[in-house]
Amino acid sequence: MYRYTILILALLLLGSSSFIKAQSVTITGHIQSPMAYMEGGKFHQAPIIFYLDDVLYESEQHIVVPSESGYFSINIPLKKATPARLEYDTHTSKLFLKPGQSLKVYFTNGDFKNSLRFDGTNANDNNYFAEYNRKFDDEILEHDLDARKRSGREVYDKYCKQIRSDQEAFYRNYTGRNSTSSEFKKWAEASIKYFEASNMSLLYYRSRDRANDGYRSFVSRYNKYDTQALVAREYVNFLEHHIRQTCLRDDPNARAAREARREHWGIRGFEVARNEFSGKVRDYMMADILGILIEAEYMGTNKVFDEFKRLCGDSEVRNVMTKRYSVLQRSFDKKPPTDAKLEIVRDGSPTYLNTILSKYKGKVVYIDFWASWCKPCLAEMSYSRKLHEKYRGKDVVFVYFSSDATEGPWRANVAKYQLSGDHYLMSKELQLDTEAQLNISGIPRYVLVNKEGKVIHKNARRPSDETLPRQIDLLLAQ
Repeated sequence: MYRYTILILALLLLGSSSFIKAQSVTITGHIQSPMAYMEGGKFHQAPIIFYLDDVLYESEQHIVVPSESGYFSINIPLKKATPARLEYDTHTSKLFLKPGQSLKVYFTNGDFKNSLRFDGTNANDNNYFAEYNRKFDDEILEHDLDARKRSGREVYDKYCKQIRSDQEAFYRNYTGRNSTSSEFKKWAEASIKYFEASNMSLLYYRSRDRANDGYRSFVSRYNKYDTQALVAREYVNFLEHHIRQTCLRDDPNARAAREARREHWGIRGFEVARNEFSGKVRDYMMADILGILIEAEYMGTNKVFDEFKRLCGDSEVRNVMTKRYSVLQRSFDKKPPTDAKLEIVRDGSPTYLNTILSKYKGKVVYIDFWASWCKPCLAEMSYSRKLHEKYRGKDVVFVYFSSDATEGPWRANVAKYQLSGDHYLMSKELQLDTEAQLNISGIPRYVLVNKEGKVIHKNARRPSDETLPRQIDLLLAQ
């Protein structure tokens, strides 16, 4: 009886192991001449980062640090065949991954393009990208697309068609010489087709007469309900552009009303996705727009999420987006510090820079112009908080002007970084006023004002600059 129990347990464990393997992909490999960098007085190996290029999992990063000799191994959870991306230092390549796959990657640092090769399960699916990288340069391609966009629709359209023709010829040649999986072929064909469609969509953002620009005729040439093409990010991008174009073609009064109440375009975009699509395409595009709202930390995302949960028929899509939304919810639950004063300056308000500065006569004012999408701005926030502590109880006021388009990310980041002081979400008029008075052309930007309310430094030191306290102390002593 004991022996039978052991046998049953072994079979169960074997079955469990097979299931886990079937729900993941293993990537191993070797980098010749791996890159290392110095930090904290020690050398560290540069990491390899894998991204799943799927609307559900695009926020995920899977990171592995190679050994000093360049060997690495990583196991990535994966439920279905999915395009992905490998990044190492400044090098990048697409991948195509399948559950249960054991893929091997080899390349030489410093000669990534010419040395990249794949071995193991479905290696031919991935060696397609190695050959593609040697024939096409996506950075040059993007540059040329942008240049031709400015040359007019006829030139741009011709170039997009040429790219598609070149990519299709490369694909036929490669698959004629190599055996590839059916899942890969579906992805590659959709990727090429909708790369052209997505890029052509970009032209219509420049339309001055949207009622007669031919967009409806253009979009009708493509299938908006192609469930097999959903594996291709290019198809999702095409559909996302269509949703945006539909929003732009709304009644001007409705658009103006949304702008007046600082409503994120994704609120209307979700409505379009809900009404215009059906089935799996609708689930994916509702998730795509919900993901945009989550990324933007938009305060009204909760209502959209509740509707998404009610309407989404795909349990996997629903579960993944629920996890992503829970991260946003935790950030919203975090409150700004009690000594932070937050004010939304509405469009049309008579509040200008001089109006605000008049409140602080008799105090030195350090102004921080920032936005939640500005990474260099956010990188300074921890130093800014230290300045608050240094000058607590002294005649120094910290004032923050945010150029965020919506309230959510503004409040969320004030709470996240626990920023005391006075915070203003600027109106269009206040933004134009500060830009004109202080010659602001970009952010982050910092300004110092003396006790009389006079601007002394239009381009003051950043919070992380060790010389900034000297500037503040000189003004305090006056």
